Amino acid sequence: MQDELDALKNFVAECRVHQDVGPPSLSYALAIIAPGGPAFTVGKPTSTIDINLFHASTGHVNEFLMRETAKQQGVQLVGELQPCVGCIEAKGRRAPVPRRGVTRAAVPFGKVHIDITGPYSEAFDGSRYLIMFVDSASRWQRANGMRAKSYTLTYTRRFLADLNGNGPLGCFRMDNAGEFTSAAFVAFCDAAGIRREYTAPDTPKQNAVVESAIWRAMKGGHAARRHVLSMGHFDLALSPVWTPTDTGCGLHRRRVFPHGQRRGVHECCLRRVQ
Repeated sequence: MQDELDALKNFVAECRVHQDVGPPSLSYALAIIAPGGPAFTVGKPTSTIDINLFHASTGHVNEFLMRETAKQQGVQLVGELQPCVGCIEAKGRRAPVPRRGVTRAAVPFGKVHIDITGPYSEAFDGSRYLIMFVDSASRWQRANGMRAKSYTLTYTRRFLADLNGNGPLGCFRMDNAGEFTSAAFVAFCDAAGIRREYTAPDTPKQNAVVESAIWRAMKGGHAARRHVLSMGHFDLALSPVWTPTDTGCGLHRRRVFPHGQRRGVHECCLRRVQ
């Protein structure tokens, strides 16, 4: 015990002597505390180091900062930088969702989205369903009321008849509902040379173009009904849902098309003013 105290006193005395040149090293202190022991060093300086090891020792920084750090420390990096699994798992992120769909048609009526919604309360003409057609390129749209889903083919033929003279229709995009997969509808599309695209089951987002068009038309139509009601002398029950919805579609076709050089949607799509 006395020997240890004497060694500690000698260590303190040596520290006072070396105060002018700085504190002694750890190896020097161990040599004083344990006389006769081998010299000890914490680390050994090196001039070269593997680049992957240096990448891990610098906290997995990027390559530019890692090389600048090595240059500042005077260390030469050797070897080839390999992909770091830790960086890939910790710093990886999901690719951004494109703001614009890659399946949008380049020309008007190159692709038309179709969807049916309902049933709703019966209108004046007995309609309880709504069928919506939306052009993929220009977002031009048309809505029709139907009494039953069995009238789908009838209104599709009427839609094509109204487009007569505006070029051939390339494709229909729709869900897997029975009215679109029936033998009569398939035979009609094949005879007219119209390609059919079906979305996956229970995935309305894959046909969001027409889904959002239906939502906008319905909300715009209801807003128009409420506005007319606020003016007085009007019974809301006398206005069927199809009348304001068709009005909403017509107003949408009159809006300015974003890429149409200040032209309306109807003018860009059908090349005539509505």
